[in-house]
Amino acid sequence: ANAAVGTVFAFELTGAIAAEPVTFTVAGPDGSSFTGPPHPASPEGLVTASYRSAGDPPGTYTVTATGERGTSVVASFDVEPM
Repeated sequence: ANAAVGTVFAFELTGAIAAEPVTFTVAGPDGSSFTGPPHPASPEGLVTASYRSAGDPPGTYTVTATGERGTSVVASFDVEPM
């Protein structure tokens, strides 16, 4: 996904274990990172979270979703200058 600074990015993970707590960590191109609170997976294994890119430098960001029962997914998105 690509969007301008200030955009709220929505993350959706499928395939987690039901009720598994999943934490999303966003790593920025400048070496900074943000880890949000754990989000429990639905009975169907769906987990959602969001991240607002306000004040973040433009570039490619990596988001890592890590579950307490072994689920792990990595994806990326781009924040573009306004």
